[in-house]
Amino acid sequence: IIIGSLDIIAGVFDCPVIYPIPRHMETENLVALTMEQLQQILLPDNPSEDTLFVAELLKGKIAESTSKDIAVKYFNQVNSQENAIVLGLCTEYEKDCPAKVKPQKEGYILHADKLTVYLTGADKNGLIYGVETVLSFLENGFIPVCRINDFPRMQFRGFHTGLPAREEIPFFKRFIKYVLAPMGYNTIFLEFAGGMRFDRHPKITEMWMEGNQKAKKGEWPAFPHGSMVAGGSVLEKSEVTDIVAYARSYGLEVIPEVQSLSHVQYITVAYPEIAEIAEETKAKTKYDLNKEDIPPSEFYAHSYCAAQEKSYEIIYDIIDEIVEVVKPVEYVHMGHDEVYQIGICPVCKDKDPADLLAKHINRMHKYLADKNLKMMMWGDMLHDVTRYKTPPAIDKIPKDIVMLDFIWYFHFDKDLEDRLLNHGFKVIMGNMYSSHYPRYESRILKDGMIGAQVSTWCRFDEYTLGYMGKIYDVLYSANMMWNDTYQSDARLIYDKILVDMIPKLRSKIHGSTYPTMYKTKKSVPLRLPYPQPAACIPK
Repeated sequence: IIIGSLDIIAGVFDCPVIYPIPRHMETENLVALTMEQLQQILLPDNPSEDTLFVAELLKGKIAESTSKDIAVKYFNQVNSQENAIVLGLCTEYEKDCPAKVKPQKEGYILHADKLTVYLTGADKNGLIYGVETVLSFLENGFIPVCRINDFPRMQFRGFHTGLPAREEIPFFKRFIKYVLAPMGYNTIFLEFAGGMRFDRHPKITEMWMEGNQKAKKGEWPAFPHGSMVAGGSVLEKSEVTDIVAYARSYGLEVIPEVQSLSHVQYITVAYPEIAEIAEETKAKTKYDLNKEDIPPSEFYAHSYCAAQEKSYEIIYDIIDEIVEVVKPVEYVHMGHDEVYQIGICPVCKDKDPADLLAKHINRMHKYLADKNLKMMMWGDMLHDVTRYKTPPAIDKIPKDIVMLDFIWYFHFDKDLEDRLLNHGFKVIMGNMYSSHYPRYESRILKDGMIGAQVSTWCRFDEYTLGYMGKIYDVLYSANMMWNDTYQSDARLIYDKILVDMIPKLRSKIHGSTYPTMYKTKKSVPLRLPYPQPAACIPK
């Protein structure tokens, strides 16, 4: 019996599939424009830089897939708009566009009729997303007669990862170009830790590199977040600037994550005098790694003291250097998750942990506000379903801080975000692993839910992302963030779409064609071994 393929019920489609699925789409069983007929990309006479970028993006991706060189021209250079894709911002060619309504923010309107396709974007992001829809159609060799009015559901559609290792920067850029932008993401939460060279604190850079190198040799325990951020190495500021600029060119805002108060081993290993360590623990300062298997949480100090002024001097310097490089438009993510050690060192052991947490959050908030920046943070320390002693801090901090709520998987039976929302905070679904987010359809409708983000928590390379299931998570979650008709009980249908997409997508992010995409591939019989006699099987 040879099984050629299996179909999912309702997973066989009678029209071209666009993913993420557009919010409003009407197609007819008629061809508007074939790839063979497509001759030119037409732009308004005075296009913006954004329109020029998107036109070149469309031209380049068509050339990659078909080797066809499409000319980019302007209205005043042609007498006819036939055999063309006409694209521009809604402010650039209103009179020439058949669309009778303007696209919404980050949205686009696609109107395809006989021999001409009109694409109107509300902004650069809208144009990019519209171009990706055009490219999805062209993978089938034609664009059907259709009318699409598409725009995203969520304000923040985020992807969280650490700085890539130097050797993975080309892959990082391909991931932006072929995954994040086409899937409608608009935000990268970029964790820094010690992965960028800090000029004001060279000791941090020195100890970050030493710690990661010794960990690789087995001389020290694994450095926390070491492989995740820059692969345990250090990027120069110019390299980070280049990464940020590339992301922004594809419509992705970069929000730097500055780990502060907790997950600050990159600081405490360089400045142990500010480490939040109980007095009795300090007595044991040396470990024999030949005899003891020391976990990172014991070897490295997880938090710094929130009562020491030196802690603030150092974290302010780190904020300054990261902000100078990234130049965030609106937000900085200040961490504050999993503060396992607080109020235990000799300096602050008599202070209320909730007061210490609130003090640190408030000082971070003010420091950013003085730079005309807003703050985001993880929200777990404010929840009352943990053993943390800090939940009362929720009433002592500014309500304009955006909370990334990731402990939803602590209690599948509870809508934990309600505590944050009821206290007046805006909430982003943190670590939104699509495979098991319960009651998504009802929870996203709550006032104050403004977005979601998918996290990697692993080294940024193709093998690790694939092995850890992160590529799937990014793809599946994209539709949840984009389309307001998403249904969790239709998972198998969405999975069928992704299964069909992944071979081409993996080839693109890999930088060369995957074997499954070879034109010369063929099926061969699989010869299974003959069954052995029972007597040959050992008891």
